[in-house]
Amino acid sequence: MLSNHTPRLPETYTSSKTFKPIFFTDPNDDSTADQQVPEFNAGTENPFLTRTERPVKPAVVSPSPFNSPSSVMDLSSSEKFLGTDKLHELNGSTTSTTMTFSPQTKSSYITPTRKYYRTFVVLSLLSMLMFLPPVLIGGVSMSCGARTGYCIPKIEFRFIDDSPTSPLTTIRESIRVITYFAMDLGSNSPAVDFSEQDIKEIDTFSVDNVFQLNYFGYCKTNYLSDEQTCSNFQTGLDLPSVLVRDAGTSLGTISNQRNPDDVGNSLVTGFHVILDNIGDDNEVAYKAIIVKFMGLILPYVILASFICSFVALVYAVVLVSLLRSKTKFRKMQTRVSLIFNLLNLLNLGSFMLNAGDLAVEYAYVTKLAEATGNSDLAVVGLGSGFYVQVLCVALQFIICFGFATLVLAKPWTK
Repeated sequence: MLSNHTPRLPETYTSSKTFKPIFFTDPNDDSTADQQVPEFNAGTENPFLTRTERPVKPAVVSPSPFNSPSSVMDLSSSEKFLGTDKLHELNGSTTSTTMTFSPQTKSSYITPTRKYYRTFVVLSLLSMLMFLPPVLIGGVSMSCGARTGYCIPKIEFRFIDDSPTSPLTTIRESIRVITYFAMDLGSNSPAVDFSEQDIKEIDTFSVDNVFQLNYFGYCKTNYLSDEQTCSNFQTGLDLPSVLVRDAGTSLGTISNQRNPDDVGNSLVTGFHVILDNIGDDNEVAYKAIIVKFMGLILPYVILASFICSFVALVYAVVLVSLLRSKTKFRKMQTRVSLIFNLLNLLNLGSFMLNAGDLAVEYAYVTKLAEATGNSDLAVVGLGSGFYVQVLCVALQFIICFGFATLVLAKPWTK
């Protein structure tokens, strides 16, 4: 009985080649062992047969006792030969192997991206905060000058007693002594001898004036007329020197001097010489010398704090721009801790200088308020610039704490 794959040829079909199915080949027959199976040619196919009736292309297989009757191992024959359970087992093992390698490939791609994202986001947020300290420090410290146009004072001072029995009478007499002494100092001394009336017309010691002091200058505001005059002065926080200089500038204006500021500077020079001569024997003069050095040192302290914060800001901006590239981030992964520590060291230096400046100013104002309050001479207080600097110190503390936490957490390694 022939197989179902045997072609049924109509009577009109003729061919020069004889059709001999391969499954009739006897494997023990030597005459057919070397006979090649004719190649299946679509051209010899009977066009009158339907698709289901057309012959299947025979597969070339070597003679074996395991050959199936159809000589083609399809899905049904595979199930018969291997068994349904065995075939499902093989299919299951292939699927499990694919699932095993897929998560490893995905993990090796996502993990660097997450490391990069965490580090970049935290560093960007801290860098945005780092823009504020240089702006606050520079905006406060450079105010109250002759050309700034605004004043954010660190210290505010105002006389409250100008009666005949007030210590202001003694201070006015001291200005006359300083003026006489400054005339003997050389080329920078005023070229005119001031009269008693000129001394009395000095408005420096008026109770209507409010002095606003800062590192590199001061402003004098008359709150009745709302008139404000500002001057550049290197030791702006040195209150005694500021009063002497303003008194000398007023004398220069009253006496119609060409440059009143030169008169004020010459009186400050004479005042410092007097302090140096009597400072060892007079407690008040000794304290004035300490205030003078404080006024000289604090501007450089705040300048160093500004430089540290500005350099740290530039450092952070450059670092963020470099970390925008994931390739550069991977190259820098082994040195990220060192880079962040150097950046935090600059922030920490600016923070310590700024905090130290605040502590010195607070102690200075407190002592000055006690000295003037006991005699009811004047009122001394902290200005708005002091509180702005407190805010700056708080921001710098947050920045330093953020970088320290970042270095300890090391998100680029997780």
